[in-house]
Amino acid sequence: MVCSIESPVYTGLGIKLTNIYEFLSSANVEMGHVEKQFTPPEDIQEMRAKGLPWVVATCLLVIIALSAIIFYYVIAAELSAELTPSTAAPSIGYEVEFLETSKPPTTDFPTTEPTAILEEERIFATGAPPLKSNSRKFHHAAVTCRNEFCAEIGRDILIRDGNAVDAAIATVICMGAVHPHATGFGGGLIMVVHDRASNETVAINSPSIAPRSAREETFLVNPNLAKLGYSSIGTPGFLHGLWTAYKRFGSGRVAWQDLLLPTVNLLERGYPASAEYIAAVRSRLNEISSEKSMNGAYTTVAEGTVLRESVHLHFLRRIATASEPLELFYRGEIANQIIHEMKQRGGLLTKADLAGYESKIEPPQSVSLSNGYTIKGPTSPSAFPVIALIIDMVVGSYHNRSDISVDVDYLKDLLDAQRLGLVELEQIGDPVFAIPDPVIETLEERRNNSSNGSGEEDDSLSIDINGLLWKLSQEDYVGSHVNVIDSGHMAVSLSSTINEKFGSVRRFEKGGFVWNNAMSGFTVFDREDSEDVHVNSVEGRKRPRTSMAPLMLFDQEGQLIGCYGITGSLNSILALAQVILHRILFDMESVRSIDAPRIFAASEGATFESGFPLSILSELGATMSLDPMLSMDSVVHALEQSRNGTLQATCDFRDNMDQCARGF
Repeated sequence: MVCSIESPVYTGLGIKLTNIYEFLSSANVEMGHVEKQFTPPEDIQEMRAKGLPWVVATCLLVIIALSAIIFYYVIAAELSAELTPSTAAPSIGYEVEFLETSKPPTTDFPTTEPTAILEEERIFATGAPPLKSNSRKFHHAAVTCRNEFCAEIGRDILIRDGNAVDAAIATVICMGAVHPHATGFGGGLIMVVHDRASNETVAINSPSIAPRSAREETFLVNPNLAKLGYSSIGTPGFLHGLWTAYKRFGSGRVAWQDLLLPTVNLLERGYPASAEYIAAVRSRLNEISSEKSMNGAYTTVAEGTVLRESVHLHFLRRIATASEPLELFYRGEIANQIIHEMKQRGGLLTKADLAGYESKIEPPQSVSLSNGYTIKGPTSPSAFPVIALIIDMVVGSYHNRSDISVDVDYLKDLLDAQRLGLVELEQIGDPVFAIPDPVIETLEERRNNSSNGSGEEDDSLSIDINGLLWKLSQEDYVGSHVNVIDSGHMAVSLSSTINEKFGSVRRFEKGGFVWNNAMSGFTVFDREDSEDVHVNSVEGRKRPRTSMAPLMLFDQEGQLIGCYGITGSLNSILALAQVILHRILFDMESVRSIDAPRIFAASEGATFESGFPLSILSELGATMSLDPMLSMDSVVHALEQSRNGTLQATCDFRDNMDQCARGF
């Protein structure tokens, strides 16, 4: 160790050496060798003068080094511990909040953090984060659908100054190509169009309809003929509806072919197979494998496998470049090819069915709720009237209460409304063949009873719905939904379908699209049980019941809040009603209204998604049978607009995709 010569130790040592030298000299001792090894005092002083600065500098460096080491181990280590994330308590907000909360969460839906999310934290306390819908905001225009490539096509049309109708057409054309199991030219559609400039709303009804020769007796002996094969195919309205919308409500700034050619290009270069498409193929693999028109086109592949479709590509190019697409498809060369196929394979469709198809442009059903909000959608045989009935019942009971919360009473009222809605769903049919519409009658009757103070109980709530639920659950409906709000003054909510997954499991080989099985949407009624004709029984040129329910929500001043839709069947119908209720009763923003857990009326009670407070489920379970849902199949699509014009698109986490929207 080096120390300064000025230190007490060395100073004392220098004095002692001097004394020894003087002692030896005075004693005349022969110390020549000692004299040579000891420097005289003058030399010692000179050494001090020359070496002192170096010694001091060296010691300062040592002190600094020691201080640095002490700082690192004492101070820096503490800072590092504070900045390093703990594996036991992640820094994500919802996990910290859950781990620090020991008492059960409130049963209210708070505006800052809904009960749904808090309870998800309790369930996922093992470390996995709770599922949550993805939400994106745009300042000018946006498109939502179940495929990001199709959403991009719609977005690009908006960038080219097309309006919402133009973008919706381009988007759903793409959806028919990449999701042939759900929609396309072999099916039908319903579109709700709202013009914010004139504050007018219309519905374009273009579903698949029964062929003229269809009779109930055709399917009575073998009901499966209405679900599978050429006998299940109805007259498709998909192209007729799109062309009608384009000519009546399109911007006129984008050519028809420019709405179809982006999908042609997509099919040419290829696109990755989606998980939804692959699951649909697997669900009907046996039927697909045994059908010659299908087995070469739709096979099991891994998710992400690049697919190309040359047949549908050429068909789209023909429709895109035709001067009169409807003439070509419904009366011209393609119509002849369709009828030739039908005759060969035993289909009911005739050339008269194709040539006589007409889309209906009509006012939507508009329901003014007791809290000032308004919902608009298509009339029967769409499921929209049932959704409106459920919403209207619940809002009528709670709109003037300031203490509303998701408690047992609320859930019981919601389930009662759902049960009535399910009973009425079974009564839905084409209003052209059933006047007056029984569902509209029920809605108006309940309102009249409410306004005149009638306290009569609804007999429908006491009906056993076991058989009804089983029957409705057999309808494996699937479809596609597109929402668009443009930067001008137009909004579109568009639902389309071929009815069930892969429809009739028959493919138009000249066009590369799947035919619908619209006949499965009718109720095959056994006349031996009753002489009454069911409102949804099979009749020629009749529209079958459908779960397509494009919906728009308006505030108390009549301003558009958002566009909504579903792509599933029974649970999706009940789910959409709950999303709207979350929105207008609990004032939730879009993403939280969709994230909130849902409950569904079931045969002996209810099924529920995880997320409800356990205390409420326990109390509710004392009065009915409760079963947790093992899978989530009630996807809701939403695109909302705020007062300042900002658009918010929400991708329901139940859809297992986080990118369903594009915009700018």
